[in-house]
Amino acid sequence: DVRNTASCSGNCDAGYACPQRSTSQNTESNICPAGTFSTSGASNCTACDVGYYCEEGSPSQTQHECGSIGTYCPSRSSAPVDVPAGHYSTPTTAESVSFRTGIAPCPAGEYSTDGGTCSPCNEGYYCTQQSNSSTQNACGSVGKYCPSGSSAPLNVPAGHYSTPTTVSESLRTGIAPCPAGQ
Repeated sequence: DVRNTASCSGNCDAGYACPQRSTSQNTESNICPAGTFSTSGASNCTACDVGYYCEEGSPSQTQHECGSIGTYCPSRSSAPVDVPAGHYSTPTTAESVSFRTGIAPCPAGEYSTDGGTCSPCNEGYYCTQQSNSSTQNACGSVGKYCPSGSSAPLNVPAGHYSTPTTVSESLRTGIAPCPAGQ
């Protein structure tokens, strides 16, 4: 009986989802939430692409580029996520600067204070994986030395001494051979 049948009034707009038997379109109850999108006539919202973020009601899976090396956007991002200290954003190819999708810890010997990129630790110090300080650990003693980017103190070999001798014994950065007769 036609009298008891609702009429269809057209497709849902992009950015909205109208499941089967919907009675209204383009309302707060069926707008796609942030981090998702829909095209015109969609019955559900779909996650935005990695490397991008989408605002509420997005009509595109690539609404906004993620931004910079200091942020990343996994799937379903509603805004760029800041890279935490001690990490860098991935992937690291030149083409991906605006499309970072994840993070990884800085390797031993490197650090990051603001997230995004890792840099070598200062000479006289060593850094363990995921360090957020260029001076995480003092090198140690007169029998050790740490050049820039050290992941652990190096032992001073026999017949050598740590340098420079003008700095604290715990912050030595190199070695020199002992003078003849010593």
